[in-house]
Amino acid sequence: MIVRLRFKSNSIKRVQTLPVAVPEPAPRQAPPDGDPNIVTGKEMAAGLASLLSPVAALCAAMAFWRIGQDMGFAGKFFISDGPFSHWQVWFAAAGCLIAASIWLNRRSRGDDDTPVAS
Repeated sequence: MIVRLRFKSNSIKRVQTLPVAVPEPAPRQAPPDGDPNIVTGKEMAAGLASLLSPVAALCAAMAFWRIGQDMGFAGKFFISDGPFSHWQVWFAAAGCLIAASIWLNRRSRGDDDTPVAS
C-alpha cells in the first residue's frame, strides 16, 4: 500500500506528492468455524483475566483497611460482623483472584506445548 501526502503552498498552486510505505496490517484470523463475530475461549479468558486483577487489588485494599482499623490507624470498616469483617478473608480472596488471573492469562496465550486434558 502506498499513501501519498499532498502539500499545498499558498502562492504556488502545485501539488507535491511524497510516497510513504505503510506496512500491510496482519490479517485477522477467523475462529475455526469461520464466523469472526464469535468470541473464542482464549479471548474470553484474556478479558476475564484483565477484570480480575483490579478486583484483587480492591480486595487487598479492603484487607489493609481492616488491618488499619484493628491497629487504630483507619476509620471504621463498613462490615462490622460476619466472615467478611476479618482481614484474612480479604487477603485470601485477593490471593485467589490473582492466582485465577495468572492462570487465565496463561490459558489465553495458548503458546505452551503442554497437551490439554479433555
